[in-house]
Amino acid sequence: VIQDEYGREIRTFDYVTTSGSQSLYENPYALSLGFMVDDAYADWDYNRSLPPYVLNDFVQKTTGTQDLLFQDTSFSGLVGEGCDLSDLGNGQFSYTKENSGDEASLKLTMDITDGQTRYIYYRAGNCDSLKVSRNDSVKTYSDTRGHLVELGNEGHIELEFVTDSDHSSGTVELYMFTYDPQVFEEFYNTVSRNTWEIHEFSDTRISGTITAGEDGIMFTSIPYDSGWTVTVDGKKVEPESINGSLMYIHLTQGTHTVEMTYMPTGFIPGFILTAGSCLIFAVLILRIQKKKNQSNKV
Repeated sequence: VIQDEYGREIRTFDYVTTSGSQSLYENPYALSLGFMVDDAYADWDYNRSLPPYVLNDFVQKTTGTQDLLFQDTSFSGLVGEGCDLSDLGNGQFSYTKENSGDEASLKLTMDITDGQTRYIYYRAGNCDSLKVSRNDSVKTYSDTRGHLVELGNEGHIELEFVTDSDHSSGTVELYMFTYDPQVFEEFYNTVSRNTWEIHEFSDTRISGTITAGEDGIMFTSIPYDSGWTVTVDGKKVEPESINGSLMYIHLTQGTHTVEMTYMPTGFIPGFILTAGSCLIFAVLILRIQKKKNQSNKV
């Protein structure tokens, strides 16, 4: 990761060096394109209502743990300025501006003193932005359709939802979670034990070996596409996906050579049509040229 601002902390990334105005950071938790996971991954529920729940289910289904990466935590004190605010329950709030043409905002102030990292997830369709102040730093988020934001593990936090000028009322969804780094560490240690060691890589071919400690699924971060052909130890296998998302294949216990080659769907028929069109075009040019030559002789 390259960052323009020197010395800024970037989640769990490690600072490497600085050149000119840019700094380089390394992700110590980087994973291979593929790694072994439990068979339960095939039942991963990626349609859960909130992203932290989706991530919790992913960690549980891939490793077999019952621990939660994100835990729901309560909060209070959201107030409206220039608007009437109502708590609808389950993280949902509605507001109505006191004067439709005026600016209004929703604010939450809190102090994190227990050392637990907190995240919020919010949706605020009729707001222009969310301003997050943490101690002396301020970040503004304009994606109000749904966003997961890290608040950190200490300090004074202020959240401000700034309403837009086109609506006199609206709703805001706001959820807060604590994050357990130990669960993430255990997840990483589990899935990084058996990874796909890439020996060859290009735009159309990936090849490497992987050792499965037991029968299971080789998860990949490669988007599923029917143009992929996958072989395991030289034998063709059918790649699978969860609703067309990321590819995975089933592997038996032991060490395997996995090779993936890509050819866009319709490439061969398209090539044949193109080649045929070129041939017809060439024949027409030759016929026209032949007629011209005959006319010149006459």
